[in-house]
Formats: sequence, C-alpha cells, structure tokens
Amino acid sequence: MKETDQHGVNKLLDYALTKQMVHDLDMMSSGEAKALINKFFNLFGAANKRLFTNAKYDNGLSWSSIMKETPGVIYFDTGVVVVTRNLIGILWIADKG
Repeated sequence: MKETDQHGVNKLLDYALTKQMVHDLDMMSSGEAKALINKFFNLFGAANKRLFTNAKYDNGLSWSSIMKETPGVIYFDTGVVVVTRNLIGILWIADKG
C-alpha cells in the first residue's frame, strides 16, 4: 500500500466502480460512482486524512492485487484505505477473473 492524494484516488475509484476490471465492461454510470465516492469521503469530514491504495492512476490505471489467488482464479482488486485521527475506512472493489 502506498500513500496517495485525493485526486488520484477519485480517478481510481471512479474507474473501479464504473468498469468491470477484468474485461473493462461498463458496470455503473460515472455519476453513480461519483455519488458513492462522495458519500464515502463525507464520512470523514474535511479533517486531515491520509489515503492509501494498492494502485496508481497516471495516464492509466495500474495496481497490485492484495487478494490471495486460488487455483484457477485470479482476482483484480483495488480501493482506498482512509485514516484520520479518529476513523479508519476502507472502500475496496474486487473482480474475479
């Protein structure tokens, strides 16, 4: 897990919620994803928060799955861990290949 910023996490979560990660198929609208992302981050207020993820979104998305593979099954997963002084939250999305 690497620390990241809000902008990168928003792009990452928008992709992970709107696309099936294995086949890049549409899952939900970007508007629905943004609403879900905003609801999640509103739980933490505007206070100082640290964001961690297993991915980065520069010119494209790349990540290292943290879920353990089982024989014949590959998992694609990404998300964010939010840490504040008083709260910890996790929004994690997984897709089975």
